[in-house]
Amino acid sequence: MLCIYVVILLWGTLAYCKRNILQKYVYNNGNGTLVHISYGNYGFQVNDGYIIFHKSGFIMDSGCSSSYIVPDTLLHLPNFNVQASICITDVNNEIKEYPLYFVPTIKIDDSLIVRNVVAYPFEWTSNKTSAIGMDIISTANWHFNFNNNTVNITPVSETAIIPQKHITFSYTKTKDPLTNLVIGNNVYDNVLLDMGMVDWDMCLTDSDLSLLFQNYIPIDSSETTSYGHNSSYTTTKYYFDSVSIDAEIYRDICIRKGSKNIIGMDFFRRFDHLFWDSKNKKVYLWNDEK
Repeated sequence: MLCIYVVILLWGTLAYCKRNILQKYVYNNGNGTLVHISYGNYGFQVNDGYIIFHKSGFIMDSGCSSSYIVPDTLLHLPNFNVQASICITDVNNEIKEYPLYFVPTIKIDDSLIVRNVVAYPFEWTSNKTSAIGMDIISTANWHFNFNNNTVNITPVSETAIIPQKHITFSYTKTKDPLTNLVIGNNVYDNVLLDMGMVDWDMCLTDSDLSLLFQNYIPIDSSETTSYGHNSSYTTTKYYFDSVSIDAEIYRDICIRKGSKNIIGMDFFRRFDHLFWDSKNKKVYLWNDEK
């Protein structure tokens, strides 16, 4: 077991070093800048629960530290392989290695351009979508308006007007947005803020679900299949009449059993607005006054 652990540790360290080398390469060959996104107000669609830019097929996925691109799309972009790689942990907690590409320009929408992107080729088992990961999300502030399906992308130096009545999730790691939650009478650590997960409000590990069941009894359950990096597994979704999250009561909550704790898109879309404050590492959610 020790030998296996050492191999995995060295593998992860090697991938991290390779990625740093690639990022330095991009910096030195991209006019002295890393990722850059064109600011402005853009439209999006919500398809199957995902925020998707329909002209390019890119979704928002804050659960991924690195952006990924469907292989067919990648082949048609001006890119080249610089012989770097990245290790990704899939939904079954298996580590898989993918090549990393430097992509000078990606056109997300008519005028939404991202430059100097480091991405890996990947295709979901269930659908064909590319994703904007935290490597791009963390370079700007994002204000999603779910009433008219628009997103206003601004520099991290700009602030937003947040109404007095709102909820806030804070995180500390730039590309790994993990927060803490109080659900019922229990504190849940390392909950991932994941816009790339849909079809349920939250996901909890087996042990944390056991804690939840001490305070709440599900009114129903169903089997579901989750897809990841060329992997899939069957798990259970539990339905609750109401659950207290950070002292606020939410009705008709769906919580899935999984390998990590996650807040998904179904919870975010309970609100009219989501503001992702990359500078201060906060996510604000609020509703318009009725």
